Parts: sequence; structure tokens; C-alpha cells
Amino acid sequence: MSLSTVLNVILGMVFIYFLLSRFCSLGFEWWVGRFFLRNRYLKFNLQKLLECDALLKDFYKQPLIATLASGEHGPADISPDLFTQVIVNNYTVRPSKVLPEQGQLQREFDLEEIAMGSSALRHMAEKSVTVAQFQASVNIWYSQAMAKSTAQYRHKIQVPMFCLGLFVAIAVNANSIRMMKTFWTEPTISASVALDAQKQITKLALPAGPTKPGDDAKVADSITGLIMSEKTLPIGWTLGPKSNLPKEVQDPGAFLQALLGWIITGLAISFGAPFWFDFLNNIANIKQSSGSASSTGSPAKSTA
Repeated sequence: MSLSTVLNVILGMVFIYFLLSRFCSLGFEWWVGRFFLRNRYLKFNLQKLLECDALLKDFYKQPLIATLASGEHGPADISPDLFTQVIVNNYTVRPSKVLPEQGQLQREFDLEEIAMGSSALRHMAEKSVTVAQFQASVNIWYSQAMAKSTAQYRHKIQVPMFCLGLFVAIAVNANSIRMMKTFWTEPTISASVALDAQKQITKLALPAGPTKPGDDAKVADSITGLIMSEKTLPIGWTLGPKSNLPKEVQDPGAFLQALLGWIITGLAISFGAPFWFDFLNNIANIKQSSGSASSTGSPAKSTA
């Protein structure tokens, strides 16, 4: 089997995984936004960071934060620069003019009394002489805490994403074992799907920033239409020859194989759309490079 055929098989599998994971990601993000789960998770982490309920409530009342809030649930995201700006501008004051002890520098600021409830802020303030030092410490501290929180969030959503992926895999009968067999034994199908995958890469590119209202619904409709219109995709239910039931549920052996294929697809979907989009781009580039190399390397035929 040629390298081009192998790349077509891989492209076909990765393309289907990307479509399904993108669809599941849109559905999951709708659910997260509908119940303000990201807002609540941010508030939970800020409560752990600030260690003071009074300070957290006052922090959420600050104008720069209140404008980002979604009702009573607070904002879904606060950047390190914004967090630092609010802390420095609202919870630091000029110290009273008291001469410093011998060998000590005059500190440029003190913390407001309400901010003293946070041991972390108090510790950073005590170690900083200038406002700039305190600002840099707060920015680094918050950035590291949010990076850890993001990693924990991604770990926590693996199970619900797998469950959603398994449900979608069963709903559209995206059986990885069946898909692999079809692509491997039917080169024309794998070549057709691979060609479509290369055409759709730019159309289904992941957004670089926040999306506009309605954009996610348009992408979901586009993916649904693509799955429904692409007849060569080896997914979907077919009825058995002797009954009105799908052939996957007529035979125990076929059902177990299908179940294993659905589980594999669910696991693949749980990796997320960004993973499969990058994979799809890499394989498409390799295929394009190999095709260019083979075309330039082939000797020209004589016309004589």
C-alpha cells in the first residue's frame, strides 16, 4: 500500500474525529454557558486565592469587574493584567509619613484593611518596597494560579466530554473499527474523504478569540450539514437484510465490536477539537509535501 493511501486513511479518520469533537465541544460550551459553570469555577478559585469572603465580594463590586459580570454569577474570565490593576488601584494606599527604621527603605504603599484578610496579598505587600514590585508579584501569582486552574478544569471535563462523545458516536454510529476497515479496504472512499478534509480545513478553522453571538450555532449547522451531505463518510445506521433493526444489534459479536468502536470514538472525541485540528493540519501538510515531492521527482515522459 502506497504512502498516499496510508495518509488518506489517517486523514479520513482524523477528519471524522475533528468533526465530531468540534460538534461536541460546541454542545458542551453551550451547556457550560447556559449554567454559568465557568463563572462559578472562576469565583471558586478566586475565593481560594483571596481567602477572604469580604474581599471577594468587594472585588466583584469594583466597576472594572462588575462590567464583565453575567448577572449574579460574575465574569467568566479575568485576565492577569485586569486582576492586578483592580488589586493595585483599589486596595493599596500611600503609607503614613513615618521615618523608616535604620537600614530599611521607605515603602511606597500599604494595603487597605480589607485586603489584609488575604495572607498571600499581605505576604507579597510585606516583601515589596515599591508599587511596581507588588504589581509584578501579584501578576505572576495570579497567572500561575490561573494556569493551574485551567489545567485542573481541562482534566475535570474529560469524563463529561467522553460521555457526550460516546453518546454522539452511538447516535451517528461512528464506529472507529468500521471506519478504519472501510477506509483501509476502499481506497476510493478514503481518497474522497481525504480530499474533502483538505477543502474543509480553512472553513472549519477554530476561532482565535471570543466568538460572536450566533457563530457557534452556524458552525454546528455547518458540521451537521456536512455530515448529512457527505455520503462517503463511513458513519450512520443501516438496517439489516432480514429485519428492521440495525445489523449492529442483531448479532452479539457485531454489537460488542460496535460497542468497542463507539468507545474508541468517544475517547478520541474527549481529546478535543484543537488536538484533532492540529493533527489534521499536520497530516494534510505531509500529504501535500509528499504529493509535491512525487510529482517533481517523477521523470518527464518523452513526446518523441
